[in-house]
Amino acid sequence: MSKRMSAVGNALVLAGGAVGVAAVVGLATDFKVVLTPEMVQLLVYKGLAAAAVGLIVVGSWLGRRGRQQESTENAMLASGVPSFSQGSATDRIHEEVTTKSTKDTKERP
Repeated sequence: MSKRMSAVGNALVLAGGAVGVAAVVGLATDFKVVLTPEMVQLLVYKGLAAAAVGLIVVGSWLGRRGRQQESTENAMLASGVPSFSQGSATDRIHEEVTTKSTKDTKERP
């Protein structure tokens, strides 16, 4: 299954590259595209449909990743391994520094 997905991914990348090259060639040669109002309307609806599909795919992917991460954390907590996902050390240091700097500014007259 992963080989098939990899092949599909490679094919999509190649198709995207071909479309990009065609667009650059069209711009470089001043190719004029004439569209009727019906064609413009069709393109707008196709664009909206593509955006909807993209949002659905990204949303479902993020939701799945979130559920996987949550189940992993729950499994780690059940086995007694501490979870460090409540914020990284960098976040805590940033919070300490900003808290100290706001205290310093409040103390000054």
